[in-house]
Amino acid sequence: MKEKLKRINSFALAVFILIVTMIVPLLILGIYNFMSTDDFSIGHAIREFKSLGEGEINSWFFAAWERTKYLYFTFRGCFTLNFFATFNPAFWGEQYSFIVPILMLSIVGASLFLFGNTILKEYYDVKKTDRMILCSFLFFLVVQTMTSPVEGLYWYASAIAYTFLHYNMFIFFAFFLQYRKRNGISSILLFPILMIYSFLMGGTQYTTGLECVLWIAIYLGLFYKKIRWQDIFIFISLLGGLMTSLLAPGNAMRREGFSRGMSSVKAIIYSFINAVKYGIVWISPMLILIILVMLPTIWIIVKTSEKQYRYNFPAIVTILSFCLYAACFTPTLYGTGSASIERVLNQIQVIYYVLLFINLFYWVGYFQKKIGESNKESAGDFKKLLSIGGKYIKQYQWCVLLLIVAVWILTPNKNTFSSISAIRSLCTGEAVTYQEENMERLKILRDENITVAELEKHTVKPKLLYYCDIDNEQGFYYWINSAMANYYNKDQVILKESE
Repeated sequence: MKEKLKRINSFALAVFILIVTMIVPLLILGIYNFMSTDDFSIGHAIREFKSLGEGEINSWFFAAWERTKYLYFTFRGCFTLNFFATFNPAFWGEQYSFIVPILMLSIVGASLFLFGNTILKEYYDVKKTDRMILCSFLFFLVVQTMTSPVEGLYWYASAIAYTFLHYNMFIFFAFFLQYRKRNGISSILLFPILMIYSFLMGGTQYTTGLECVLWIAIYLGLFYKKIRWQDIFIFISLLGGLMTSLLAPGNAMRREGFSRGMSSVKAIIYSFINAVKYGIVWISPMLILIILVMLPTIWIIVKTSEKQYRYNFPAIVTILSFCLYAACFTPTLYGTGSASIERVLNQIQVIYYVLLFINLFYWVGYFQKKIGESNKESAGDFKKLLSIGGKYIKQYQWCVLLLIVAVWILTPNKNTFSSISAIRSLCTGEAVTYQEENMERLKILRDENITVAELEKHTVKPKLLYYCDIDNEQGFYYWINSAMANYYNKDQVILKESE
């Protein structure tokens, strides 16, 4: 037992403790979670469609299928999203809303670890411990700096589209990369799964579908000499899913009923402008520290990897990455004219981070190559400096890890980082108050004798739990009021006027 304890990587253990410390308060806060806005309208629609089916489970899938078809022809072509949006755990009872953050954190973690592990193992032969450490830091960064954690982790209608299905993109990439390394029976079995998976990914939210197509197209373009016919079929299936979604009759009807976005050319131009804008915004102290703590490990991985790459075109890789990142803004700008929708920014932010770390590997490889080829005296001095620094890598990483924890805990605005915000809401009693106020509302909403539900205003609005509420100023038939009223079978739902 003592020998096993000695072999434990103490730094890896510290990172593991950091991840657990990050996750626990987010999961506890989920106990106080509650439905919001679109959840009510989707729930009401499902109830209407369910009445046409037979049996609890069968009727639910029937309702999901019927609603998907209805929206495809009348409102939105994202068929995969339309289907999955109907399975909110809260529809079985508001008390099951705690499942939402469990599901979302699980998919974020699983997708980043699977994708990261696949890249590091297949292309660099990185040992398991280092793979887990690097993926853990990326997971920590993504969750803690998420632009809108309430929309990404707690509000189901948003999270299912912009987190669950979006992060499935990285799982799809990982499966695709693993598939290309396989032959024989495993390849035969995986091919039909990837065909179905790719088509479904094309039917997700448009930013996700577009990025899937672009990433796979670029990958196949880079490895065109090794393309198999199966790869082409998977790409065609993916593209077919996206085109099926884009050409839906409901998209045209929706654009007629809503304010139009930008022209395609203008949307592309503004995509690059916003890419620069948010690229600067997302360069935070936490991001810099994460890069610094990962850099020595990346340097060693690239230097010692048996698979030596040439790293000849770092500028081209960076430009191509920036174009991929900028393309994320285009669908929303084209559809709505806005780039500041926070749930979409959640999607774009993780792609920004992933591409940033891919570029970090490439640039490290490029500098190592240049240093190795250079005969200049300055290059020799740099090599000596690296040799000396190599002796203190562990101490350096521990110091940076302590700085990460210090910035995480001591940042004055306790809503800056997701887990610290969750701890603040729990410790101040804000989460409990929010739940109590929702329970008081539920008593009224569930009372069959009340037809006009007058609800008290929320006195607290936890950053991770509160997204939006009913609003009298918009009129009693404001869509959120109507959605809640329909879900609970009320004539009206209104806020009580302040006395």
